[in-house]
Amino acid sequence: LKKAVYTTCTPSNDTWRIHSTSIALNQQTNEGTAWNSVLYWKNVPVFYYPYLSFPLKAMRKSGFLMPSYGTSERAGVSFNLPFYWNIAPNYDALFSADYMSKRGIMAKARTRYLTQSSNGSLKLAFLPHDRAFASFKNADLTSTKYQNQPEGLSHLRHDSDNRYAIDWLQNTTISPHTSLQVNFNKASEHYYMQDFRSH
Repeated sequence: LKKAVYTTCTPSNDTWRIHSTSIALNQQTNEGTAWNSVLYWKNVPVFYYPYLSFPLKAMRKSGFLMPSYGTSERAGVSFNLPFYWNIAPNYDALFSADYMSKRGIMAKARTRYLTQSSNGSLKLAFLPHDRAFASFKNADLTSTKYQNQPEGLSHLRHDSDNRYAIDWLQNTTISPHTSLQVNFNKASEHYYMQDFRSH
């Protein structure tokens, strides 16, 4: 294909699309490759890919996924570039680096696994020296603005600016009538979930 355009949007709502100078579809290997591709968001070019490869059928493939960006009051301008690793038919992992203009870069990893007796997932997130959190702690947390919060939030002054979260879920079948479930969650401090609801 020459000068091809790809999108999953409806013709009346062309929110995003990818323009490529050349696309080759190999039906024998079930793989497509594209060269000189540009991602457009509402007619604005936002990302350039010199080379892309993708499966032609519903199958998993290692590689970079579609980046995303946005803005929010808590994070500022954000940009996310995920990488998917198809380790094995029963194991995979997703890595990403989330840039947030007000906070820094958060590294995230998620792995899923499946065995004959168990299945589960492990999620990790780490943000070194959260600039917005450091500024928030240095503010007058005991002011009337936070008087309804626990301890006026003054205890946050002693928390590290390094934010992290761990989420481990595992289900194990021991016998037809016995199973074991592990659901472990930990965050660097109780304010983490308010700042990163989707992480």
